[in-house]
Amino acid sequence: MQPADGWDKRVCLTRAGRRIRGGFRTWFRLPARWRIIALAAALVALTAVGIAIAWQGSDPPAEPTNLLVNRVTEVQVGARSSPGERITGVTFTFPPNADVSAVSAASVTLTHGGASVTPTGVTVNVANRTVTITLSSARTGSEANRIFVARVRDVAHPSEPGSYTYHVSLTSDQGTISGTSPAYTLAANTSAPSVGAVSLGSAYADSISSYAFPVTVGQFGRLAATAAPGGTVTPNSITVEFPVGTVLPASAAASSVTVNGTPLATAPSISGQRVTVRIPADVTIPASGVADLVFTSA
Repeated sequence: MQPADGWDKRVCLTRAGRRIRGGFRTWFRLPARWRIIALAAALVALTAVGIAIAWQGSDPPAEPTNLLVNRVTEVQVGARSSPGERITGVTFTFPPNADVSAVSAASVTLTHGGASVTPTGVTVNVANRTVTITLSSARTGSEANRIFVARVRDVAHPSEPGSYTYHVSLTSDQGTISGTSPAYTLAANTSAPSVGAVSLGSAYADSISSYAFPVTVGQFGRLAATAAPGGTVTPNSITVEFPVGTVLPASAAASSVTVNGTPLATAPSISGQRVTVRIPADVTIPASGVADLVFTSA
């Protein structure tokens, strides 16, 4: 049965002990102050639904530890989830020439609200230099209780000094955020290479000869063609200084020098008694490894 004024009585509000007829149209009969409060509450509710993970602090991914080439480092990222938001994955992408081959599930530490979180999976792609961590974690309560931190250890820095960054993507059931670390500069290590016995094609003075000798790089002396400081591919190199009196050609073909049996991709650089050889593609000299250099007499 409808009352005389035609308003639906399915919803009834109580104010100061009096019943107020309700229903959808009751909104328009509420006092102005009530309308403002109701609208504000609705906006707050909508905003809360839209909140998703956000980076913790002023910088997203943090600068790595140990800023020396080829050294093993640790990286971490911190984020803040919204109440009840479930974090499901983190992917770290490291710069060219970084080495993630030693990363495993044991290299990963996760916390959410200060509590340890066990990942459901850790996938390492050495070729793409990525570490992907899957998990399922949600927290409610205060902001401090919703801080998420992911750490990855056992990542080896690139082998060429210069400026680098790494990238992180963080996924939840409400969305994905991505960020890049601040640029950091890697310095050279002080470990020195050693040179083995030199083999000559001809031992006679004033004769044209080939030269062959092994170079053993230091403990942190990994060499590769894939180094890309600042985003520019800059292959690692070996510089050889020949004795005074040795006559070197003004230029030499790339094929006239090999490293571990592979010809150079670019011609060697010759300046005075020094010849600089860039590591050819597909050749990597690991830490404490040996590079066999051969200079032909052709």
